[in-house]
Amino acid sequence: MEALQERETISEISKKYGIHLNMISRWKKEFLDRAPELFDKPGQDVYSGSN
Repeated sequence: MEALQERETISEISKKYGIHLNMISRWKKEFLDRAPELFDKPGQDVYSGSN
């Protein structure tokens, strides 16, 4: 999520969590590439609204 928010650089996030910056970049790219597929499916709401 932090990589998507872009409040810190990928390098800063990498150092903060001890994860190689290439891995963070790959995760970010994969999420952005697949976001429409993940979030734009009509009729597949996870939350039904009945609490």
